[in-house]
Amino acid sequence: MDFTIEDVKKSVLTAIEKNQRFLFNELELQMLVARRLEQDFKVDDGYIVHLEYRLPKGWNDDFDKAYAPWGETPYFDIVLEHKVDKESSQYIGIELKYKLKEVKLKEDDNKFKRFGVAGKKGIKLVSNQAAENEGRYDFWKDVKRLELLAEHFKDSVIGGIAIFLTNQGNYTNQQPGNKYSPFNLSEKQKDTLLYWDHQTQPTWCNKWQKGTCTYCKNPCGEAQKTEPAKRKDKDSVWGSKLCHYKRPNFSFERTYGVSWLNGTDGWSGPLGQKYYCCYVTVPEWK
Repeated sequence: MDFTIEDVKKSVLTAIEKNQRFLFNELELQMLVARRLEQDFKVDDGYIVHLEYRLPKGWNDDFDKAYAPWGETPYFDIVLEHKVDKESSQYIGIELKYKLKEVKLKEDDNKFKRFGVAGKKGIKLVSNQAAENEGRYDFWKDVKRLELLAEHFKDSVIGGIAIFLTNQGNYTNQQPGNKYSPFNLSEKQKDTLLYWDHQTQPTWCNKWQKGTCTYCKNPCGEAQKTEPAKRKDKDSVWGSKLCHYKRPNFSFERTYGVSWLNGTDGWSGPLGQKYYCCYVTVPEWK
């Protein structure tokens, strides 16, 4: 395979589609993809697979400024590096999301074992991961992180791939007009500015900002630095609703559409579960 977005994407999606082992969490998905990349892009050919690739603050001031609304140090789930020569490399960033609904063994399964002991019918393997709105937001946040990576490290980064894998069919449903609809996983092009629902309600925001909230008016504002949970007059909404301190608005420099592996009908995977996988490709910044 060549070091291109298309070939790397093909490697990642093949790993996901061909997998027949039930994955309990996102870490197992990360390891599955990393092993496949190491098979297709070998160390002897100058490739290195990095996991949890950390970008400390201060490395790139422009990136730090653009990523500041989230108030966190960015990590990239996987970074594939290709050494061009002794002094330089090229990189592709890969972000993964894995959201599950509850899964129970439907029958005694001698093939599914823990410490050599077969599973029994009715055993719950994983609990339901609710908050689909947050799952959608976090996926598009991954896309934004990759866009910033491609933009601010354009001399060495040739693009990125954001992957979303789930056994919850609801994620394939588009809900126009829903308060979280800007974050739908739609095949159509996304709007460049994405608003988390209550950020369009300045009355609520101003309540805990004492009328000084500039964040809703400006996605790059400073209001998120005042965390309600640390204020004496904190609003009771904090804790039951994610305010924009945790889910800030953001905008894209480009438009992106979602592609679905095997369409939105999905495919049959481990334990008879139906899986759905979508992805967004962030191209090289030119």
